[in-house]
Amino acid sequence: MRRRIFNLLRFALLCLLGAALLVGLGILPYVRAYGLVHPQRVPIDRTPSALGLPYEEVLLQTWDGLSLRGWYILPRNGVVVIGVHGMAGNRAQLLEEAEFLYANGYGILLFDVRNHGESEGEVTTLGLQEVRDVAAAVSFVHQKEGKTVRMAALGQSMGAATVLLAAAELPEIGAVIAVSPYTSLEDNLNEGVRALTGLDPRFFGPLVLFWGQWLAGLDISAVRPIDVIGQISPRAVLLIHGAQDTTLPVRNSYQLYQAAGDPKELVVYQTVGHGGFMTQEPNRYRHTILDFLERYLLSR
Repeated sequence: MRRRIFNLLRFALLCLLGAALLVGLGILPYVRAYGLVHPQRVPIDRTPSALGLPYEEVLLQTWDGLSLRGWYILPRNGVVVIGVHGMAGNRAQLLEEAEFLYANGYGILLFDVRNHGESEGEVTTLGLQEVRDVAAAVSFVHQKEGKTVRMAALGQSMGAATVLLAAAELPEIGAVIAVSPYTSLEDNLNEGVRALTGLDPRFFGPLVLFWGQWLAGLDISAVRPIDVIGQISPRAVLLIHGAQDTTLPVRNSYQLYQAAGDPKELVVYQTVGHGGFMTQEPNRYRHTILDFLERYLLSR
């Protein structure tokens, strides 16, 4: 009888260990990966008219057949800034930037990247295929303003990585502003895994990447702005980061700055986390971006 009870207890313990292993190897990494590849869409709750900005609704077409919805504001100084939002955001995320850019004569194109906002698409690839969306934006601006128009790209978080990747391929982008960018997806899985699951990222990070690639059907480990940022030179790059950022630590921008060619600038805000530049350091943030654009686009 005693031996039978022991065997039952051992069997139950093995079942619990097996269940824990199943959760660890499968469910938790899968949930994290699913959230990366299929972020929840956030409804657009305001338009440029809320800030008194004149604009038109536009539709961009990517070469792989997706329709992307956006807003376009005409330039008055010959320069258009293409704005790219972050993960699980939409084009309204950059309306404050659009407001001060418009006040200084810049045109602005804000759009929802694939699988976000009101744009088509089923999968998010954290910058890999989103480069096609930026290419569609560049083509749209050329159609509207002609081949002589000057363009800059401004991105936040995932959008920052996207504009760095895009500028390396698209010489039409004359300057890049990357706010809270990442060096590569792999380099930043640890923080995400620890924050979501509380588990050891050294073991679970690769599992999240595996499931992410399986869900996306693509090698999203190829999202490596650190490898291509040097190709943007001699066009200028501005990196902006918050020293208190726990989502994408500031080391990302320091490493990108080292890999970038000249001209390049890095501005670190000591009290800001992931985002929050317009709420915590609005004046400095505005001046940083406007001074950069004036030096490298308006004065040339």
